[in-house]
Amino acid sequence: MNYFWVFQNKTFREESQGGFLWAPQKDKLGHNKSHWSLMKEVKKGDAIVHSVNGKIAAISFAKEDCYVAQRPATQGFGDWEKQGWRVDCEYYFPAQTIRTKDYIEQIMKLQPDKNSPINRAGNGNTGYLFRASKDLFEFLIVKTATCQKIEEQGLELLSLLSAGYEYEKCNGKASLDRVIAEDEYMEEVESAINRQKTSSIEDCPKEKTQKNFSGSRRVYKRDPQVSANAIRLAGFKCEVDESHSFFLSHRTGKNYVEAHHLLPISCEDEFDVSLDVEANVVSLCPVCHRLVHHGKHEQVRQTIETLYQKRRQRLIKAGIKVKDLEDILKAYGK
Repeated sequence: MNYFWVFQNKTFREESQGGFLWAPQKDKLGHNKSHWSLMKEVKKGDAIVHSVNGKIAAISFAKEDCYVAQRPATQGFGDWEKQGWRVDCEYYFPAQTIRTKDYIEQIMKLQPDKNSPINRAGNGNTGYLFRASKDLFEFLIVKTATCQKIEEQGLELLSLLSAGYEYEKCNGKASLDRVIAEDEYMEEVESAINRQKTSSIEDCPKEKTQKNFSGSRRVYKRDPQVSANAIRLAGFKCEVDESHSFFLSHRTGKNYVEAHHLLPISCEDEFDVSLDVEANVVSLCPVCHRLVHHGKHEQVRQTIETLYQKRRQRLIKAGIKVKDLEDILKAYGK
């Protein structure tokens, strides 16, 4: 998966309404421009950051590989040559936008060394399409999500961190099925938090629940009350870093965190006891939760090690016997 940054000060309205990017192949003198020819490298599923007049106006995912296309028949493209490159995109528009100059130092540190959008003076380079990076994309998503006034809008933006990885070759749209399922589960967890207050939890082995089936795949049902208990015991704080606080949940009135099974529930066949117990459920902010699923190897390893050291003794009491950290990391493909 690749990441790009596009400057659309003049053509954003036409391109966003039409769901595409377009750039000419050559200028009127027959010269190629690197910021136009870079369009050829955009592939289906790639992520694109849209900058308009100094603000991050949209995020999109390429619906198809770049292809040759004639100049759009709208006013904004009237001065360019007819033959060009086109990428069809699925656009997502935040209700509140962030200004790039407010985060220019971080952007400059996170952008690629070559073909980057921001120059050494901290200004946007002249041109159309430039390279971005996964770290820059995630940084901008998180910053944009945290400035949203409505919780659901922030969560929708954070779901885009997963959308790229969940992109399926189906009508060119990002599949958010798994993300939506997790959001629905968290609604159940927060409802359970409001229904029952946890006084104390005793860590002890618990029998496995009955298996359900999803197609041909066996799955174990998660009990929302278990996750609710774990979150309440954590004080509605992120167990990676207690200072992580993005917004209050409208359901609980508390800092919004998500439940995560340290040893994935999918590994339950490898154990004699249930993994759906409070000892194995950690409370994570939305960003750390995405990180353990989609972060770089070293980031994931460091985060899981931190959580494992905090939960090691409780896991033992719950009958969940893990030889060492490496056994847990295998479950994450690390």
